[in-house]
Amino acid sequence: MEKMNHSDASIVLKKLIRELAVEEKIQRGHLIWNSLRNKPQIVTFENAINWNEQGELIFYLERQKEMFKAKTADIKIFFENIEPWLEIDAYLFDLSYSWLTAFTHEDTIFFYSIKSL
Repeated sequence: MEKMNHSDASIVLKKLIRELAVEEKIQRGHLIWNSLRNKPQIVTFENAINWNEQGELIFYLERQKEMFKAKTADIKIFFENIEPWLEIDAYLFDLSYSWLTAFTHEDTIFFYSIKSL
């Protein structure tokens, strides 16, 4: 994974929120996955993303406020090596902003797609 610089990450994050979330909820301190415009689907880790995806993805760690350019293999490695006591709220999406996978600190994985609305 390649960490994005603060300026680029800020632009991407603002667009993600504008496209998929209720901005007022975010401003009140809600996490992105708890501020989505419509109800997401609960999915398993295996079905969370297209593991055969070859394109560049964005991986955002909300609590740490860190954003990375990533491949699906990077995401698998991240979750295989994460310490179980860490509270992670992470998001995986591409720059079409048409879908989002949220990995929550409650050990729930949500998939959100504007195509299914």
